[in-house]
Parts: sequence; C-alpha cells; structure tokens
Amino acid sequence: AAAERAVRAAVAANPDRAAPARRLLQLLIETGRFAEAEAQAAAILSRWPDEVDTLVNGGVLAHRAGRLDVAEARWRRALALEPSLHRVQLSLA
Repeated sequence: AAAERAVRAAVAANPDRAAPARRLLQLLIETGRFAEAEAQAAAILSRWPDEVDTLVNGGVLAHRAGRLDVAEARWRRALALEPSLHRVQLSLA
C-alpha cells in the first residue's frame, strides 16, 4: 500500500512524464488488478499514444478482458512503431 501511494504521488507530481504512469501500470499488473491496469493503460495511451510498452501491455490486458478488437489495435500500433516485437507478432497470429 505504501509503495502504491508513493507511485500515485509521483504520477500526480509528474503529470507530464510517462515513466511514473508506466510504473503505476506495472504495479497494478503485478498485484493482479487487471481492470484498474487496463484503465491506467488507456489513460497513458490517451496522453502518449506511441508508448510501445503500454501498447503491448494494454493489448494483453484488453485480450484478457475479452476486448479482442482493442487488443488487436494496440498490438498493431505497437508493431507499426517497433516492427521487431516478435512476441506481439505471435500474439496477433
């Protein structure tokens, strides 16, 4: 709980930086809070649409939630930005 409070404080203190927001996303994934993580991924992507790691993780989260169209769109965007992402190519296959 203390770590999450610290990360959320960092996000609030640094709204123009993606790194704290990505760390919060990672923390939510690590603690199994997938619905919150997907909302965080969407928030990051609305601000930084070319955030490749978030596109990949957001695709996994959307796929997990049964939102296959969103997952595919996120993964295709990630591949457009970084074509060497073989794990994403496999996910789309």
